[in-house]
Amino acid sequence: MQESVKDVLNSIKTSYNSLAYGAKFAEQKPDEEPDYFSIAESAFKDRGYVNYVYPRDTLEKLVLQNENSQFANELFKSYSSFLGESVQYDSATKQEQQAVEKAAITIDEIVEKIKAHRVLMFNENHLQPRCRLLINLLLPKLSKEGFNVLALESLSEDEDRINRLGFPNVESGFYTRDPNMANLIRTARIYGLKVIGYEGFGNASQRDLQQAKNLIQKSEIATKNQVKVIVLAGGRHIDEGDTGENKSMAQYFKKLTKIDPYTINQVKFLAMQEINDSIYVMDNKVLNGSDLYLSNNLNSDKIPINVCTLLITLKRCTSRLILYSG
Repeated sequence: MQESVKDVLNSIKTSYNSLAYGAKFAEQKPDEEPDYFSIAESAFKDRGYVNYVYPRDTLEKLVLQNENSQFANELFKSYSSFLGESVQYDSATKQEQQAVEKAAITIDEIVEKIKAHRVLMFNENHLQPRCRLLINLLLPKLSKEGFNVLALESLSEDEDRINRLGFPNVESGFYTRDPNMANLIRTARIYGLKVIGYEGFGNASQRDLQQAKNLIQKSEIATKNQVKVIVLAGGRHIDEGDTGENKSMAQYFKKLTKIDPYTINQVKFLAMQEINDSIYVMDNKVLNGSDLYLSNNLNSDKIPINVCTLLITLKRCTSRLILYSG
């Protein structure tokens, strides 16, 4: 268990990989540091209802008191992202983005480019809600092309309840607290997609392999020809290039199923200051590791809310109205 804890913490520090929720997450903290997660959790559930600002402000003060705590800082960034405060990239990333040619592309054009594939794998920076917003905008059209499963790395073991009711709650995962993630799940259920989580909570050194096995088993992609899957993964889990000694989830998936996933990287060129609600295709002649590179400049504050979803949610709130995650 100790090795697993160390590996997960290292993932948080380097590539913002998936965070589990609840007891699994609470165990993943250094013994010598304060229990930042429990402190934030208490603030989030302040007075019996969810509070997004209080944990962000509480963590900000704790970070100022302990500037060397990477764990507290990443947790602070996560709660900030739930409020739409995206993390900005450094100047080196900006220079790299400016050095690559790009061309604007519409949602319809993206769908035309990717619809023929059985498995689409998008990656995300967990601190950038616009990564989830793009898939939300694509879902209505992709569902018409036969895509019927949405697989999420950042979902805890709550698929049965979500697929039955059609929406997440605070126990569904950590990143489901982001309004864009919660609304992505709602949209998927409205258009008939089955929602699954495929995270592997076992041996951390075999995380990508376990993710691939879970994805194959839960989606039934290997046994049912009619299954078409949209995957949302963290960071480098979709890399198809040289990943060193350990393979990525996408590489394991391809090896085990003989299905070549179409990988869409929207992390390498995430928008910085310019948020103009446009999406660009980056020239992949100088890039490798993914089939398609996008620069996502969407404004994640513009969350598409389906009126039917809101009415269904209100109908099911019999005791009191709680506005949760968009």
